[in-house]
Amino acid sequence: MKLNKKDLIPYIFVGSAIAVAVFALGMSRSNGVMRSVCDGLFVAGAALVGVGGIKWVVNRGAFDTVGYGLKSTFHIHFPASRDLRDREDFSEYRERKEKSRRPAKPMLIVAFAFLAASLIALLIYYAI
Repeated sequence: MKLNKKDLIPYIFVGSAIAVAVFALGMSRSNGVMRSVCDGLFVAGAALVGVGGIKWVVNRGAFDTVGYGLKSTFHIHFPASRDLRDREDFSEYRERKEKSRRPAKPMLIVAFAFLAASLIALLIYYAI
């Protein structure tokens, strides 16, 4: 899969919004500019790594069995919600889910970029 720059843009905006919010909170507590910058970048990076990690695990199929079980249970208790003739087994369910999954790689790239920027800001903070 080729990585497009436009795939990174939403995650950059989300990370930047988190970083600015944490920066503003740090400045309101008079922590200092560099410390607030470092905190904001780290929190944004950590949040994106957490969500990206969960997305990566989901993309690997870790929750497919649970999802299929819940869907089957729902259709057993509410048979009017589905036509009984088009019964989907687990392998068909998993193949259908594979087609709709979006990669976690762009989110993780942006997350590690925020963490690297946080490390640089930390080094500058300690150098000052």
